[in-house]
Amino acid sequence: MVWGTRDVDGPTYFNKTLLDYTGYRAENIGAPGGTDPGRALRELVHPDDQVYLRQSYEHSSRSGELVVHRYRVRRKDGVFRWVEGRSASLRDGTGTLAGRYGILVDVDDEVRSQGALWEAQERLSRASQAARLAELSASIAHEVNQPLAAVIANAQACQIWLSNVPPNLERAKNSTERVVNDAHAAAEVIARDRALFKRSPIRRSAEDINTVVAEVCDLLAEEAAVSGVALEPQIAPSLPILEVDRVQIQQVLVNLIRNGIEAAVSPGRSSEPIVIRSRREGEVVVIDISDRGAGAVDAERAFEPFFTTKEGGMGMGLAISRSIVELHGGRLWMVPNEPRGTTVGLALPLAAVLAETIDARP
Repeated sequence: MVWGTRDVDGPTYFNKTLLDYTGYRAENIGAPGGTDPGRALRELVHPDDQVYLRQSYEHSSRSGELVVHRYRVRRKDGVFRWVEGRSASLRDGTGTLAGRYGILVDVDDEVRSQGALWEAQERLSRASQAARLAELSASIAHEVNQPLAAVIANAQACQIWLSNVPPNLERAKNSTERVVNDAHAAAEVIARDRALFKRSPIRRSAEDINTVVAEVCDLLAEEAAVSGVALEPQIAPSLPILEVDRVQIQQVLVNLIRNGIEAAVSPGRSSEPIVIRSRREGEVVVIDISDRGAGAVDAERAFEPFFTTKEGGMGMGLAISRSIVELHGGRLWMVPNEPRGTTVGLALPLAAVLAETIDARP
């Protein structure tokens, strides 16, 4: 669709395609005192687009720039449709503004398709965010399940000691103390996860990593026994002290050892033990968790969020574990064992090395 105007005489030319499209009457074009550019704009362009279009024309008239824009034009059946307009100023030999000329192309189907695509993408984005939030919530619930289960077990034990005749107050008191400790542990897990996702500074303390490993093994001993799997710590003596967030490293070890327990359980045969080794390698302390399960390992994708090979798995544990380890300046990796099974390695820098690294940061 092609059009042209002269500022004084009004619209001077609408081609037949434009006339047929808009239903504009050819006899009114250039009629004395009749159709000026402003009237054509008011009659054919959507009211919401008129101010923008007029401003674009005025700017182009001053600058001489080509104008490319999209706006809505009334078709002869009264329906407004999106068009893409391209127009420029026409000047005489002296540089004086003499009019405008331009073309229109109907792009309504394209615009509406793009709008529908954008809406679909928005819906997909919201659904993905909801799914990720659900996955994350389930992962955090998974992390706090162990201390909450301990709270219930110790509270029930306390009830038993108190119901004895006479009540065993000493053991009831001990059970109550364990309830309080386990409740604090659950609260700490939630606080550390919150700090992790806010990228808050890690609350480090000087820790004997062998003690942390032993505590985690004690914590998971009953779960491993129920699954028919033994935990076999092989701890190197006299390892250097590490500066770590104790609760977060415990979370990592619990997740890795629990994964090993689940992988090691094989119907129809005795499960081999989960071996947990600690050792020093140069300026880092390494902890290996090795199982002899039948599961295949995809070391490249295993640490991606929401990737899992377990039925009903959430795929967040290893991703969160790697984030925690990297925030400690360490690294986490996975390699297959021969003839079967997987070893997950965890390396943490020594306290002195970590201090040097922090001091060297700009």
